[in-house]
Amino acid sequence: MRSLRWARPDLAGVLSEHLMESASAVSDRDAWLLATGWRVHAASAVGDGRKIASDVLEALPRWGADALSAPAAARLRLELAVLAHGAGENLASRALLDTLPGAGADAEFAADVAVARLRCGDDG
Repeated sequence: MRSLRWARPDLAGVLSEHLMESASAVSDRDAWLLATGWRVHAASAVGDGRKIASDVLEALPRWGADALSAPAAARLRLELAVLAHGAGENLASRALLDTLPGAGADAEFAADVAVARLRCGDDG
């Protein structure tokens, strides 16, 4: 998904949706969480990600109470934080951002987290 995220976010969305379905079929929680983060990202990149995020949040209980705190859900938490901020839910946005890895994460994800923290800061 990384290589498609900017050049073809629409294709990244379709592929991540397929990966979500495949992971769901074999009950692979971590693969589903990872694909879901990219699906929300892609939906947000090409338009409004709130509907997809809402659908994801409804499906999340299937994977257990701790699913959103799993390391595989880091991208999903990042994308939900940005959407929450955009909806004026600044406390929820900050709470999600506070759970994300920073300097120890891979460089691309750490950069995404840093940008999200700047975008979602108190001063906008």
